Amino acid sequence: MSRVTKAAVERRGEIVDAAREMFVKRGFDDTQISEIAKELNVAHGLIYHYFKSKTELLYAVIDEFAKEHMAEAQEMVANSKGTAIECVGALFENNTNNTKGKTYEKLMLSLITNQGVLEYVNRTVILSISPILLSLIERGNADGSWNCRYPKETADFIIQGMSGIMSTSCPAFKDDPEKKEIYSDIIMRLLGVGGK
Repeated sequence: MSRVTKAAVERRGEIVDAAREMFVKRGFDDTQISEIAKELNVAHGLIYHYFKSKTELLYAVIDEFAKEHMAEAQEMVANSKGTAIECVGALFENNTNNTKGKTYEKLMLSLITNQGVLEYVNRTVILSISPILLSLIERGNADGSWNCRYPKETADFIIQGMSGIMSTSCPAFKDDPEKKEIYSDIIMRLLGVGGK
């Protein structure tokens, strides 16, 4: 068999894609670097050329999920014609119901006991989504949807809380309409919208 040489960026992307698929399907702990290499038909040493460890490869997978999620959220916010309050609701609904969100959730459930990874996920989520939520909060202040005195801090607080909820109780949050309503009410109150 002849060797195929690819550009470093392309090869790295292929490794991340294959790892992502296997981590989601089998779970992080049950996937070996040698299996990813076999899937790609490369020597497992090649994967270590790009990533020092399986955990570093996992972080690259999480980064890709975050980039995709951020791009989707930015597009949704940019294309939203409704008020800021409607857009925030749609943003969180999209986050919990889209296919990529469900794939990401499946991966997260396999990592639930790994505190270091969960902290990395939380930081990544906050860094990627916080600016989008901040722009929505400022938009809501401008269009009268709410009167939020501390937009940046509120955005950070909401994202931190939601990422904690999603990483520790995804199924309960998604399958329990009452919890979903409670969390929505809390978010609206944080934004300065009257509650029940």
